[in-house]
This record gives sequence, structure tokens and C-alpha cells, in this order.
Amino acid sequence: MHSPDDETPETEARFDAEVRFEQALQLLTREGRIKGYIHAKHNGDLDVQGIDFLIFPRGTSLVFAAQIKTKKKRSEFRAALDRHLMIHPLVQDVFGIEPRHRPQHIAFRVMKRIGKRTRALCERSCRRRGHKHR
Repeated sequence: MHSPDDETPETEARFDAEVRFEQALQLLTREGRIKGYIHAKHNGDLDVQGIDFLIFPRGTSLVFAAQIKTKKKRSEFRAALDRHLMIHPLVQDVFGIEPRHRPQHIAFRVMKRIGKRTRALCERSCRRRGHKHR
């Protein structure tokens, strides 16, 4: 059984990053930019697959899986990112969250990433069909 006493400083920092990320998703939901999201339970099925959040953008049937990492030093984040991608190669959207990042900044980054992923999927689909994507 997990208790708050089991928390290490690293766990607390990671949890804070997830809280900050969830605040950004709440903001995007209120603004109507996303339909909603699911926050994975600690050690639940999604968490075991390397997923912290599932994000449902508005205007599409796509679902984006996101992993949240606390970003301290660039080298530490890079090592954590490499380790994550080695274990969970299908979960490509990894967000490094620093204590100075406000929910509005994180929300902007989320929407930017969703836009890039959506465009890439559209371009790939068009290429497969022999169309030119504009």
C-alpha cells in the first residue's frame, strides 16, 4: 500500500510537475481547446505503459499520450528522456516541466505539440494516398 510517508523528494518533485501539467490541461479544457484528459493512476495500467496523461484534443478523434518529467538540469532530463524512450518507445510526447513554468506556458506547449503531431499525421496520410499536403 502506498502512503504519503513513502514519498521521496524526487517523487514529490515529479508529482508537483504532474500537478502543474494538470493545471494546464484544466485551463485548456475550460477554454475549449481540448475535450478533456485522463490522469493516469500511480502504478495503474497507463502509468505502467509510461503514460501520465491521455489528452483528447477538440475537433479530432486523436488521443495524445503524454509523459511528464521534472526538468532540473538539461543532462538529467536528457538521461530521463532517453531512458523513457528506450522502455516506452511509443510514448513520444515527453514534457520537461520546471518549477518556473506556469500553467499558461505549459498549455501553450501542449497545443503546439498537438498541432505538430496532427500536421505530421495528416502529411503522412496524404503521402500514403499520393496527395500533396498543403
